[in-house]
Amino acid sequence: MQKGVFRTNCLDCLDRTNLVQSKLAYVVCDSILTHCGFDLPAILGCNSILAATHSPDSNNILVINLKNIWADNGDTISKHYTGTGSTHTNVTRTGKRDLKGIMDHGLKTLSRFYKQYMEDNYKQEVIDLLVGKHT
Repeated sequence: MQKGVFRTNCLDCLDRTNLVQSKLAYVVCDSILTHCGFDLPAILGCNSILAATHSPDSNNILVINLKNIWADNGDTISKHYTGTGSTHTNVTRTGKRDLKGIMDHGLKTLSRFYKQYMEDNYKQEVIDLLVGKHT
């Protein structure tokens, strides 16, 4: 049984990792709320937050806020590392991939490709200069 920190972040699959982390957060939130005595089936209309997040039609304010918090978290971290928001934002927010999400994914992928080949080398040279690394 796990009795410590569960670390799941990874730069190579950041967008998918945030999606997995959101699922883990829902399970932990379930455990905390249940331990505190909250009646989740009465609040959510189902047995768990994770189950509620799988319903794209869920209008429960707790579920909506949790989804948005994790989508915003993924976007912020992704912007820091890649210069664009997460490519999986709409899946984290809505629980499904739709046409808008597919188009958003494509645009972010193209933007990342451009940034990687046209902007990142200059940024890396500036970082190297600032930290005293001579190439």
